Amino acid sequence: SEAGHHLTSILDVNELLGEIVQSIHQTFGYHEVGIGLIEGDELVIKTSSGIRWQDLEGPPVRLGAGDESVMSWVAETGRALYIPDVRRDPRYILWPHTAQTLSELAVPLRTKSGVIGVLNVESDQLDAFDDSDVMVLQSLADQAAIAIENAHFFEAEQRRAEQFRMIAEAGRRMTLTLELDDVLKQMVWLIQKAFGYYHVGIGLVEDNEVVYRFGAGDLWQ
Repeated sequence: SEAGHHLTSILDVNELLGEIVQSIHQTFGYHEVGIGLIEGDELVIKTSSGIRWQDLEGPPVRLGAGDESVMSWVAETGRALYIPDVRRDPRYILWPHTAQTLSELAVPLRTKSGVIGVLNVESDQLDAFDDSDVMVLQSLADQAAIAIENAHFFEAEQRRAEQFRMIAEAGRRMTLTLELDDVLKQMVWLIQKAFGYYHVGIGLVEDNEVVYRFGAGDLWQ
């Protein structure tokens, strides 16, 4: 209950995910705690707390739809999965840097719109979890899913507000000059910065041609 109340107060997604795994890891003493979120057709492991991930570097782990893994199965089915002995289940992925994980429990992160990710815990003991662990973890996952969704909504609103602010700024700047080139240069730069587009360009119709004079972003560079 305390964890759920605390999570709903965090509106930064990355901070929230880190807090979830750290809180569960420290409170319940699970050997390994991780969270993966669904992005397109992949389950991306966003953060984890435990021995196995302390020295892990590089890009985040991505599990595709065709990957036979515990977390992928939970993400696809929307059902909890408990494996009392991972050595006997081919869905367990043995990482090169893995610790001595022997049992694993994964539950879906569900919202009204569907499954958005997976909360995964592991133990270095055989058959380490029981029905109460499943119930508690699913309860935490349900609260975490709501908090994650709220944080995503908040980020989207913040981004939208910044975009409108930049649009207003672009309009203000355009009224300050009568030089067409200056206006168009500022427009493409402000639009590219506000919306984060890979490329923004403006072409002007001259006679029977479109003359592509002004751009911003990687493609224009």
